[in-house]
Amino acid sequence: MAASPGSPLAHYAKGQTLRAQRRYAEAIPEYEAVLASNRNSAYSFFNIATCKFFTGSVRRAEIAKSGVRLSFKAQSERLRQP
Repeated sequence: MAASPGSPLAHYAKGQTLRAQRRYAEAIPEYEAVLASNRNSAYSFFNIATCKFFTGSVRRAEIAKSGVRLSFKAQSERLRQP
């Protein structure tokens, strides 16, 4: 993170590390930082939903899960375009 603090990959890696350590509340902002640069990051939406579920935010997890569906749909449509 110190070498490239604005890097989406660095934020994603930190989020993954925090999530693996079950530090879900701390991982959420890292995945949100990824989404700030790439709104179609389906993995970030999924990981936010997972973290929110484990922190007890079930309703927020449902909202994040709906973002995953939208993200996959956007990526699919982009692939179909010539």
